[in-house]
Order: sequence, then C-alpha cells, then structure tokens
Amino acid sequence: MADKDTDLKIDNVSYEDDPTRFCQMIYEESVGRNEDLRDINEENRLFYEGIDRDLQTRGKSTRVKRSSLFVHEMTPAIDTRIGDVISKLEETGDNPLKVKANFPNLTTEQKDQIIFIEERLNLDLRQSRYLTDVFREQITAAEIYRSPSAVKVGWGRGHRMVAEPIIPSEEEIRDAVLSGKQVPTPQVRFVKKKIDGPFVDWLPPDQFLYEPNRSDFENSRYAVHPFWMTWDELMAEAQEQDWDVPKIKKLKDEIQNEHSASDTSFKGTMQESIEAEKKTPFRKGFKDNRVLVTENYITTFDPLGREKVMLAVMVGNKVLVRNKPSVYMAFKFPFVPIVANRMPGTIEGLSSVDRTKSMQRLNNEIYNSWIDAVTYRIFPPFKVGMGFSMDKQPSYGPGEIWRCSEPDDFKPVLENIGDLPDLATLSVAVGNKIRQMLAGAVDLNQGFNSNQYEKATSTALRAQGSAKRSTTTYKNYGEAIVHVAEKFLGLNQQYAEDGYNFAMDISLDVPVLTSVTDPEQAKQEAVFIHQMLQAEPMYNMGKIGMGKRRAIIERVLRLTMGSLANEYSISTEELDMILQTQQMAAEAQLEKQGIAEQMQMQQAQMQPAAGGQ
Repeated sequence: MADKDTDLKIDNVSYEDDPTRFCQMIYEESVGRNEDLRDINEENRLFYEGIDRDLQTRGKSTRVKRSSLFVHEMTPAIDTRIGDVISKLEETGDNPLKVKANFPNLTTEQKDQIIFIEERLNLDLRQSRYLTDVFREQITAAEIYRSPSAVKVGWGRGHRMVAEPIIPSEEEIRDAVLSGKQVPTPQVRFVKKKIDGPFVDWLPPDQFLYEPNRSDFENSRYAVHPFWMTWDELMAEAQEQDWDVPKIKKLKDEIQNEHSASDTSFKGTMQESIEAEKKTPFRKGFKDNRVLVTENYITTFDPLGREKVMLAVMVGNKVLVRNKPSVYMAFKFPFVPIVANRMPGTIEGLSSVDRTKSMQRLNNEIYNSWIDAVTYRIFPPFKVGMGFSMDKQPSYGPGEIWRCSEPDDFKPVLENIGDLPDLATLSVAVGNKIRQMLAGAVDLNQGFNSNQYEKATSTALRAQGSAKRSTTTYKNYGEAIVHVAEKFLGLNQQYAEDGYNFAMDISLDVPVLTSVTDPEQAKQEAVFIHQMLQAEPMYNMGKIGMGKRRAIIERVLRLTMGSLANEYSISTEELDMILQTQQMAAEAQLEKQGIAEQMQMQQAQMQPAAGGQ
C-alpha cells in the first residue's frame, strides 16, 4: 500500500489529502503536455488541408520573388489509406466485429448467446454512429495529429429518431365507411426519443488529456476531459447530473464581483504580469463568458488495496462540484485513444503527416523551382543604361515590337538560365514515394539509373516494408473498434434490462483489420531470410542445414502472421524456383557487363590505329 499511495502523489500532494488541489495539478501537468504538441498538430492539420505556413510567408513577402504553390500529394495518399480501412469494414456487411467463446464444446444455449452478443454489439456500434461516422473521424485525426485521437464512451445520452406506427381505430374506419370517405390506413411517423444505450463521441485534441511519460494509456493514473460551457449550459448539466449547484452559483457571483472590481492598471512589468497569470489557475478557467469544466478520472485504492476510479468534476479550475466513484463500473477510463504510428515508450504517435512532411515539401519545391525557371526564361530581369527610355512597359507576345532608345543598353541579366528540371519524372518519383510510405503502394519509380534486376529487388523490399507499416496501422485501428466494443459490452451488462447479463469467457476481434496481411509480402520475407541464411556455413551442410533453414523461415512466418502462416508460407519448390531465377538473372547481368567491357576495350584499341591513318 505504501508504494501505491506514493504513486498517487504529485509534488507531495495526494488526491486523498487535497482532491481540489490534486485535480488542479493534474490538469496543469496534462495540459502542458498537450500544449507541447499543439503547434505541430496545427501545422499538420494545415498540411493535410494543403497549406504550408512557410510557403504562405514566402508568397506574401515582397522581398522574396519565389513561387509558393502547394501541390497535393500527401492528402490523397492519406485519404486512400483511410478509404482502404473503411472499405474493408464495409465489405464485411453489418457485422465486422466477431465474438468467439474461449472454450470448446458450446451448448446450444451458449451458441445462441454468442450470436446475440455479436449482433447486439455490432448494432450498438452502428446506432452510436461509431462505425458509420465517428470511426472515420478518429482514424483521420490519428493520421494527422501527433497526439492520440480519442473517443469517449458513455451510456444513455442524446436522442434518436424512432419510427412509430399510427394505427387507425375501429371507430375511425367505421365512420369513414358510413360517410363514403377514404378508409384510413396505418401510417408511420418519426418521433425523437431519448437514447437508452451506449454512445461514443470523437474528442478534439484539446479535449483529451492524459498523464505524460506513460507508455500505455491503461497504466495512466488519471485521464482528464476538459470542455467549455456557458453558465446556462452548466446549470442545466449540474441539475441533471446532481452536481453541487450552490457551489456553482457562488462561484459565478465571485467571478462577476472580481471582474467588476478588477484593476486594469497593473503596477509591474509585463513579464511579472505574465508570471502572475501563469500562477493563477482561477483565471485560466474562464474566457468569453464561458467556464471550464474538467472531468477528472483518477485511479486510487480502497482500504483493502483494490483499485478503483474516482470521478472528480472541477468548474473554473477552482471548485469541486462532484467527487464520487466513477459511474462506469465495467472499465477504468471511458476513453479509447489510438495513433497511426506508435512512438516507443509514449502514448503519442508519429502521424502520417509527420512522416511525409519532408517529401511533401520536396514535392512543392520541385514544382515551384520549375515555375520559377519558366518565369525567368520568359520574363528575365533586364539591365539598362543611364540614358535608356521606353514608350511603354514591355509585354511578351507574337510580333511584339518594343520602341526604345539605345537598344544596346537594354539586355537581359540572365542570358542562359540553364535547362529546366525534368518535372514529370521528379514529380512522379516523389508522389510515388509519398503513396508508398502511407498507403502501402509499391514505389513505381525505383531510381533513374537502376538496371531492371536491381529495380526488381528494390521494388520487392520496399513493398515488403510498406506492407508491414500498413499492417501495423490497420491492426491498431481494428483494436480500437474492439476496445470500444468491450466498453459497450460492459455498459450493456451494467445498464441494459433485456437479459443481456451473462458470465462467459469471450474474445472480440475485427479480423478484416487485425488479420490484414499480404501473401506476396510473406513470400518476399521468406526469400529474404533464405538469402541471409545462405551466407551462414551452418545452414548449407546438406539436408540437415536445409532443414534448419526451413524451420527458421517457418518460425518467423508464424511470429509475423500467426495462424495464416501455413496458408501463405512459401513451398520448397517455389523457393528453389525463385532462387534459381534470381541466380540466372545475376549470371545474365554479369555476362552482359563482361560483353560491354570487352567492346569498350576493342574500341579503345581501334582508336589509336584510326588516328595513325
């Protein structure tokens, strides 16, 4: 217990001793980490939208005569990557989430229960808009932002349009028949009803705070959900959630009194004013007639040492209006964060925009340099003599005549600006590289001087690397759906009243994403490992060496592909055929180089003789 109590302290302030101060400190700690990522997140968002602030600055500068065109390559690559994930889900029909019992010999009743759970969870995922809308927002944000993209899961909030039948009564039908009017038929109307089920919302980056220096979110001591509300919204929420309404009213009066009595003539330097503002969390909780509300989910322990989660709600970062156990008994935190590319040792990730930003900038520079070269070729700067004059500003066009005095004094500064860059080749190469890094596409342009054998090997290795990156990302996204479904399962067991409670050892999975693989990737990996092992004498000693080599290949395939290893494992015959083909290609290349060198030697010998004649 001593270790656990120590772990719950921040600067010697514990949650048990001073919950208000503890909540203020975890907010300051977590929002500071978020602010470290805010600038790069904003830059990444603009990059995704096709805006580079450096290019904008260059384009607005009157001293820098450079083009500032942003040429999209990264945006369609990321959209393709996101579209692949959504397409895989849509191909599964209504049930991408699969439920499996973790024990054999199921009874008929248990099988029916598994089917019921699977259909119910998939229905909840769709009706909550997670699979139809929110999931796309979450993975899009994961591809853009470096901070985790999170959703919040809850129960029973919001409304849904529900179809309600209107059946005419017997009296209405009889009256219509007697009066000769049209007999009324059943109608359907849609009414707005309160949701009684799980919901899920995507949270912008500034609405999901977490403990810094943690490698796994589930091991965090706390998580914070900050949001801003008007006073009217806050009072309505406080009454519905049974918060401490008198405290909120008193706080509002204090704020109004302090605002009216505030002295704007601060007697001190600007730096002292800034430091005073930083040390006053009270002022950080209010802006634009809106108040900051923070939901603090804090891990603590009961007297028996069992972990529990408390929900402490702060208003204005000053008063605690709720401090009770979390309403969600089935799970620790009501958040599911994901990243596109996990950074080892942290909850954060390196977004896809981060990984391709340098290539996108290179792509922009290629186009802008080409445009500048064309501009200077058509409109070069001129130098003129002191006595030079023109009757009008020169313009370019067929048959254009420039009337000027002293034509010899009117000369272009750049008489030869050099060759224009090969825009088509360069843009294709950079564009393919961006798509290969993100969407797993094969780089179609492997190099300008590579021979076909080197190009084929390079293509295979790059395709293998990109497929691995996409596989990891798809698994992350599939696991996010699983985590949301697990929380839905717990919420249904806690709140549902339609016989959803059960005790059964089950596992959830989204096979279409978590089992993503590429058969060609597996074969290339096997060939690569085989080639590496051929350099070791131990694995080249007859049948025993070949057997050891084969066992290592199969072991690696099982580790990387699991149960699909047997399906996609390369056979011994295929392996021998591939290696034989590669050997023949290498020998042909060597023979070709030998012939070329022999011809060069013959030409060198003939040149002196020709000179002597």
